[in-house]
Amino acid sequence: NRNNLSDHSDHSDHSDPSDHSDHSDHSDHSGRGGWGGWQVAATMAVLLFCAVQFLLPLRHWAYPGTVLWHEQGMRFSWRVMLREKSGSLDYRVVDAQGRTVFVSPHRYLTMQQYREMAAQPDMILQLAHRIRDDYDARGVGPVRVHADSVVSLNARPAQRMIDPEANLAVIADGTRRADWILPPPVDPPPLLTRLRLLSPSAASATAPAAASAGASAAAVATDVGMRNSSP
Repeated sequence: NRNNLSDHSDHSDHSDPSDHSDHSDHSDHSGRGGWGGWQVAATMAVLLFCAVQFLLPLRHWAYPGTVLWHEQGMRFSWRVMLREKSGSLDYRVVDAQGRTVFVSPHRYLTMQQYREMAAQPDMILQLAHRIRDDYDARGVGPVRVHADSVVSLNARPAQRMIDPEANLAVIADGTRRADWILPPPVDPPPLLTRLRLLSPSAASATAPAAASAGASAAAVATDVGMRNSSP
């Protein structure tokens, strides 16, 4: 027994201390290795944010037609200042007896609000729902609400944008294709008069003529002023 105890003590005394350090180093590396839960969550949040910023502006490709006209997927799509629209708008409210009442948007909106929404289909639909709810609250409903909308896109001739026979009171505002919006104009917008660039020789040739014309105009103006000032 004494020999066994001495052998065990000798073994323990002669054990390599580097083994303990190796184990401790391994435990330290295993504790520091890998990502924690908050790091994974932060990375996923950043990736999700980047994906939304990339995909959200592209959603208008899911809708046929011209996004500058129907504006489905227009917002948050990097298309600021690409279109200029102006329009006129009136609503027709038809009750259950078939009686028609014309409702002006100015009853609900200021002039600035009217100018902003008169050419935007989703806002036209929202105001139609507001008018429907107003008539329902009066006890007149259910009613049909139609829009007489005429819009000009980028200086083109104005044309109807909303189907006049569509009952906007029963159309939900969502992500589905809006078939109550009529097709966009097919003609290109009118072009302004293009500037004609002159060569240096032509510019130098026209400069004296322009100067003489300006001098003649100044002389005529002076003569007229003297005649008017004479008694």
